[in-house]
Order: sequence, then structure tokens, then C-alpha cells
Amino acid sequence: MLLVHLKATIFRTLPDSEINYAFLKDGRPAFEQLKGRLPREVCDYFDSHQASLERGLIDSGKIDRDLRRAMNLFQQFVHSRKKIQTLIEQPTIEAQARYFSNQWNTPHFRLGLKLAFNPLVLKRVFGRQFGSLAPKQFGDQVRQDLEKVLTTVPLEDNPYVWQTFFGSYPEDALPDWLTPFGHRRMAQVISRLGLEVGDVADWMSVQPEPLLTLVCLSNVLDSGGEPERKRLIEGLHKTMLPGGHVVARSLFNHPIGLDHLSQSRLVRVDVSGWVDRSLMCRNVEVYRWSTS
Repeated sequence: MLLVHLKATIFRTLPDSEINYAFLKDGRPAFEQLKGRLPREVCDYFDSHQASLERGLIDSGKIDRDLRRAMNLFQQFVHSRKKIQTLIEQPTIEAQARYFSNQWNTPHFRLGLKLAFNPLVLKRVFGRQFGSLAPKQFGDQVRQDLEKVLTTVPLEDNPYVWQTFFGSYPEDALPDWLTPFGHRRMAQVISRLGLEVGDVADWMSVQPEPLLTLVCLSNVLDSGGEPERKRLIEGLHKTMLPGGHVVARSLFNHPIGLDHLSQSRLVRVDVSGWVDRSLMCRNVEVYRWSTS
């Protein structure tokens, strides 16, 4: 929550070049500049945790730092930085696929992913609950997701690839939200931002009237059973405006299937023609909230 406050204030306040410097290079100058606009608890936290900002805000979250450490190990024991760069620089999709097949898809690569995403390892790194939810073959699922992208999607301008393997982006592979258009759009959206911490179904249940045109559920359904999904549907009935959309993503590639619980109010949108450039969590389902 504190990091979100800082990021939102940066987008509301700073010019484009300073936004990108804060996110990609070093967040400390922006923090010092904006102290007078930040809540006291945000200032107190980052005054004592400035080291978390020194590599830029894209490296300030726990998951971001865990990913960086994992990629350092990947480069030491699986594929070097040079080999990653060579794959990205292949001139065509066909050449990219050949290089992956000949140089990347090794027994070492497959074993490394199987071990890294083993439920026992995930429990140790991310906690018992997270690890207990992961399927036994999660490492194989991750490998299949990686192979899909690394052999069928151009990599040189793919921000997901750069973020995952290098923790940053070159100028020609910036994510949309770090482009000039993205800055303007983020500033417009963030001006209406309100922050809440809690269970999404609980929050929906106390809203007095429908108010939402978009609900994004990122990995929140992986840990929920049938009762939690039904509570979520009840919340959607109370808060969704007709024609709005629900986007749900599953970390562990579990079928989401919210349309089966919604009394025909959620209509699945066909996204088979979309190009998903992300490397993991590629199980995404999109629904439209109908009027009937």
C-alpha cells in the first residue's frame, strides 16, 4: 500500500523523464522531492528503507526483488546473460525458435525450472499456503508457457521478457504505462484512484449500488474454493454495471469458469485471437456482465 501511494504520487506530479528515471533508475530523488505530498506513514517507511528505492521502483516490491534474485541464479547456473541476449536478438521468429530448440531447451534448463517451481521450494520462498496450492507439475507448466512465448512471439520489444530476465527495459521495449501516452493515461486514471485493503468480496458486499465497469482478478482465485467464488459472484451482482467486464487470471493455470456460477450474467469473451506476450500466468479469462 505504501509503495502504491508513492507510485501514484509520482504519476500525478512529475514530468515524463522524471517518472521513468524514478521507475527504471533510482526512486530516491523522486521520493525526496515529493515528501511534502506524501502521507506521513509513507515518508516514515521509505526514510528508513531508502535502499529499496535505489534500483528504481520496478525493483522495490518483494516479488520484484525475489524475481531478481531468481534470475541471478538462472544466469549463473542455467543460461548466461549473453545466451539470453542472443535469443532476444534473433532476426526472425523462425531463427528464434531454432535457437531456443538448439541452445536453450536443454536438460539443464528443464531440470532447473522443475526444481525452482517445485511446491517444496515455493513453500520455502513464498510461504506454506502459496506452496501448498501449486500443482506438482508447476515447473513443467512454467516451461511450456516460456517455450510458447520464446518460440512464437518477437522478443526484442517484449517488455515482459526484459523485466523477467534483466529487471529493466530498453527504450524500444518500454511497457505501455512508461510511454508518453501511458503517462498521460495513468495520470487521468490515478486522479480517480482510491486505495482499499481487504477481501474483494467483502468490499463489494457493502457497496450501496452498482459502480464498476471493470474488475480485474489477478491470481486471487487460485486459493479460493467454491464458497469463495460464490461470494465473489454475489459481490459482482451487487456492484457491476451492465456491459462491464471481468478479467480473471490464474497463476497455476486452473480453469476459472466464473460463468458457470453467475446465473448467465457473465458471458465469456473469446480471446483466442489475442497475442499474450507474458511469460507466466497466461491463463486469462475475460467476461462481459450482461443485462439479463
